[in-house]
Amino acid sequence: MELGNWRLGTEIAAGRWANVCVASPIDGLSPQVDYVIKYVDPLSDGSEFARSMLWREHACAELVSHPNLISFLDEDLTANTPFLVSARIQGDSIQQVLEVEKLAGRQASPLRFEDRLMFFRQICEGLQALHQEQIRHGDIAPRNLIVDRQSGQATIIDLGLSEKVQPFIRATQSLAGSLGYIAPECVKGNDPVTVSADIYSLGQTMKEFFCQPGEIGESNDDSSDAVFSGPVTQSVAPIPGLYQLLNAMTRLHPLRRPTIESIFSQVALLEIESIQPFRRWAA
Repeated sequence: MELGNWRLGTEIAAGRWANVCVASPIDGLSPQVDYVIKYVDPLSDGSEFARSMLWREHACAELVSHPNLISFLDEDLTANTPFLVSARIQGDSIQQVLEVEKLAGRQASPLRFEDRLMFFRQICEGLQALHQEQIRHGDIAPRNLIVDRQSGQATIIDLGLSEKVQPFIRATQSLAGSLGYIAPECVKGNDPVTVSADIYSLGQTMKEFFCQPGEIGESNDDSSDAVFSGPVTQSVAPIPGLYQLLNAMTRLHPLRRPTIESIFSQVALLEIESIQPFRRWAA
């Protein structure tokens, strides 16, 4: 199958509204596949909504450019089968990392505690670029955070639910997102939804990334001290500041959550405290 100047290869993911495949340029001098194409099947259910999501992704990426945010190299949003093309990231989503660790055990993970802090800080940097423009990502979840195996670079993907938000105005996409990571104000539907909803989603994601099952306490608006029984590996001393930060990020009331700028500063300090030479992932 060909779309525009691209030849589609192996399918990576098939969603309800869009499909993702590896791709190579039709006129490329090398057959090597280094690109990913995301396209909407015009005959699929919800194709119009999916098309609007591609438009959102493209508009957001055009407005905000950052090394830790996905960017696009080519697109055709007006074609019968609209598509976006991006560079292929040779890595795994945090969701994939967690699934592997669930099967093999955290102790066998190729990721050290300090590596996780580095990824956390990079994700904060990408999200900060969005929030500075008052853009809410809308679907921060483990499946939308990719880590490159070789460089250790983290990338936020899937900007299809992103939108410009304003204080005191309810976001239009408030009910969309990944179950388990949606902020309470999005579910209630009564209060304005701001970029703080991303903070909650990121906090829930990072709790899974850093903590073993059963270590995560519940956050509320009266205390920021959830119960964590230990860090991701027993060889690293617990860092209470990290656990307190994650709990603050998942407070029920959006106004009680820290800003992304504050989170970034705290994570950067925690990273400095624990940093060791980065060990690349095992091939």
